[in-house]
Amino acid sequence: MRGRWTGALVAVFFTLVIAGGAGGARAMGTWSPRGQVVVSKTAIASPSGNVTLLGLYLARANGSQCRALLRKPKGALDLAVSPDGRSVAYRVATSYEVPGDLVVSNVDGSSRRVLATNVTDVQGWVNNHQFVYYEQAAETRMITIIRTDHSAGTPSKLSWSADHPDLFGGPIALSPDGQFMTFRRRLVGDRDTPPDMSVNVIRVDGVGGSRDLYHGQNTYAWEPAPSWSPDGLTLLFDDIASIFRIAPDGSGLRRLTHPRTLTMDVGASWSPNGTKILFTSDRHVRPAAGGDATDPVGPFDVYVMNADGTHLRRLTVTKLPPPPRWVSGSWSGPWSPDSRGFAYGRLLDAAVQGVDGTGKRTICAGAKKGKITYQYTPLAWRR
Repeated sequence: MRGRWTGALVAVFFTLVIAGGAGGARAMGTWSPRGQVVVSKTAIASPSGNVTLLGLYLARANGSQCRALLRKPKGALDLAVSPDGRSVAYRVATSYEVPGDLVVSNVDGSSRRVLATNVTDVQGWVNNHQFVYYEQAAETRMITIIRTDHSAGTPSKLSWSADHPDLFGGPIALSPDGQFMTFRRRLVGDRDTPPDMSVNVIRVDGVGGSRDLYHGQNTYAWEPAPSWSPDGLTLLFDDIASIFRIAPDGSGLRRLTHPRTLTMDVGASWSPNGTKILFTSDRHVRPAAGGDATDPVGPFDVYVMNADGTHLRRLTVTKLPPPPRWVSGSWSGPWSPDSRGFAYGRLLDAAVQGVDGTGKRTICAGAKKGKITYQYTPLAWRR
């Protein structure tokens, strides 16, 4: 799962250079950034391109302060911040290829404890109190949803045969009430041929078995990864370079976006109030003749639309690739708690902006020093 562009650590990461917002109707008044955003800092070496995660920072959304919060713990391979920006989980191991411990703590590193051992991979948070990871148990690879707080309840475990590792797979998305989960299932194909993927839903306790919601249309480029709306009544997912919505019972399938040929709409994220959807797209770019449908033509920009696909607007204007980056999943990753603004990463900086085009701020400014480039990426709006 490490290295896949599907949102492991439950996600979608992007990068952007912004020259200014784009047009579209503006809401009454202007948006003033408030609150705090948890941001990661990485160092990128030149010319090797090696990326090193340095730690977490806490930025004021008004741009007045960006301070160090947590230096990457020794042996930590990754840092996954909870949707409310209050906790952090990470795997400690000598390398990505060997099992390790799953550790959780407050986002500043306090109250550290080991949640699990023999962890082979992590997906990330599915809400503020539950985390998804993978472990090896004898000859079976297990996927586990574990509670990270001290409340009652045991981990929910689902597993599949080591001989058929893709019959049940992530990323896992948990419904807001915690009763149902979605996952991807391989229908045909093997490790050497393009897969045919489906989106499935199942009760977390396994009662009643799983149900197919959607069969992927593009077997070469996409593995649909759904996310739940805040009210739990609708799922969003990407397929054939477009954004779709469907009800958890399989009804109401609707294609929300229609990008031009060889462009793509990806990384959809619900606003906290469930009325709008942010996504990134290169739909404004005219692809070169003879392009490959599996490769983005870029550069990407941020777009917003209503939950029914209407009133689609471009929010940023990119002069250079690559695209914007944030972390999203079955929660409102880049969105401000008031559903009026969002946090995103530019080429080096972390920034915020209102969906009406106002309130633009740089909240953590990256820099290039010699052969090292320092880059910031928003992970969660503090709630």
